[in-house]
Amino acid sequence: MIHIYILYILYLTFLRFFLSQTFEEPRGKWRNVHGFNALELFYRDHERWSMALGTYIQLTMLEMHQKQTVKPVKLMERSIYNTKYCFMENMKQSGELHDMDHTIITEWFNWIIRNHDCRVDLIVYLQSKPETVHQRIKNRKLNGEEDISLEFLHTMHDFHEDWLIKRSKFAVPSKVLVIPAESSLEEMHQIYAAKESEILCGMNIKSFI
Repeated sequence: MIHIYILYILYLTFLRFFLSQTFEEPRGKWRNVHGFNALELFYRDHERWSMALGTYIQLTMLEMHQKQTVKPVKLMERSIYNTKYCFMENMKQSGELHDMDHTIITEWFNWIIRNHDCRVDLIVYLQSKPETVHQRIKNRKLNGEEDISLEFLHTMHDFHEDWLIKRSKFAVPSKVLVIPAESSLEEMHQIYAAKESEILCGMNIKSFI
């Protein structure tokens, strides 16, 4: 089975364009951990809840990697890798995640990668300017995204660029396909169609039906 994950805004459009078996981030689980809204608690007090949320996100991303599919290609919205290399590193750099907590999460991450199949065959990086991403977030008006700031998007953009383009900090686990994503929705559909074979690692979309 071919494992692909997609980075950045327009990922929902991307996933829906291809009729494969897709896996979106398990945000519902993060909002209901046996009755506790971990995301809401984190937004209220980053320093208090970053360790708890970070550990749980890492667990749920592992679960997503392990889910089986009968389809020949599995598309995932992000992965355990960018959770660690971008989001967790951002929390550490900003001081929201204590050094010891970061060390423990890193130990867990390293153990997971050594002992579980978290293989990816391709990373599709939908590369957009933070300002474009910010406007798209406003336009789509999804619950829970109201407080995502432009400053945060700039920070996350830099982390992803350092990791996937400059390759200056962490190992990249697979080939990276960079798709400029500044175009309109209609134009992006045309780009997806033109790059179908490359995106699906040579598979034909008809094999998904």
